Amino acid sequence: DEEKKVTELFQEKASGPGITVQLKALSPSEPPVTVTRPEFMRRMRDMSASMGQDAGMIPETYNVIVNTNHDKIGKLLKMRSAEKKTKVVSQLYDLALLQQHMLSGAQLSDFIKRSVDLID
Repeated sequence: DEEKKVTELFQEKASGPGITVQLKALSPSEPPVTVTRPEFMRRMRDMSASMGQDAGMIPETYNVIVNTNHDKIGKLLKMRSAEKKTKVVSQLYDLALLQQHMLSGAQLSDFIKRSVDLID
């Protein structure tokens, strides 16, 4: 039941074609959320871009891996406020995207604003 709730929370934020949410029991010292991209697809996009072709023809695919053993995920389930849950999920997801250099433009601006707001 808890896994279903966590999956739904992250699927609301990380929705779109080519995006999958997976729950994995990783080490508690690993990040709470990680984004991985299939190496083959990343290389195909890079090769297309270097040859002057439209890399947009190759769909962007990546996996959002939620570490179920991380204490932040446990705390997320205990939160009562839906608004707070949404902010935390957004923050964790954006941190994972930032780690992969996949956060830019309006998303990056929203992340920075949310980060400042979370500092009390």
